[in-house]
Amino acid sequence: MRIDINNNIITICSSLCYMCGESQKLTQHHTLPKHLNPINNVIVPICHECHEKINETDIAGLYPYIFKLKKLGEQIKTGSNNILMVLQNQENNIKIKK
Repeated sequence: MRIDINNNIITICSSLCYMCGESQKLTQHHTLPKHLNPINNVIVPICHECHEKINETDIAGLYPYIFKLKKLGEQIKTGSNNILMVLQNQENNIKIKK
């Protein structure tokens, strides 16, 4: 086993899955989900089967992601409401000549 450290990412280099010890069909698993853009991360070797199991059950990273999406949705809604208010105010200020 070898440990590499590069740009705040620690990579465990091994020829065995860190969960079951399998030596075939190894891939890399980011212990913190990549979509969260963590500053630091640890990458470990894992077999395909164990990787699928982890990804199926790992919801810890989903909650912050869902929170970010919800907050973005609220910002979009607020922005849309502000635009509608401005348009309605402009419409109320328009006088039609008869």
